[in-house]
Amino acid sequence: MAEKNPVWAAVLNVIPGLGTWLVCKNGSKGIKLFGIAIVLWIVTMISFGLLGIVYFAYWLVVIYDGYMEAQGKPLIKI
Repeated sequence: MAEKNPVWAAVLNVIPGLGTWLVCKNGSKGIKLFGIAIVLWIVTMISFGLLGIVYFAYWLVVIYDGYMEAQGKPLIKI
C-alpha cells in the first residue's frame, strides 16, 4: 500500500478513524475520531437506534475526512 493513498484511507475508515490514523503524522486524530464513534454508537444504542442517522452521518464524514487527509486537505481539525 502506497503511503497516504486517499482511496485506502477512505476504505480503511469503514472502521472510523483507522484510515486517518494511518495517514496522519502523529495518529492521535484517528484515535480521537474512533473514540467519538464509540460514544455515538453507545448513545445510539441507548436511544434504541433513534440517533442512528447521526452516527451514520458522522461515519460518512469520517470516511471523507480520511480521503481528504491523505491528500493533505483535512476536513476535520482535531
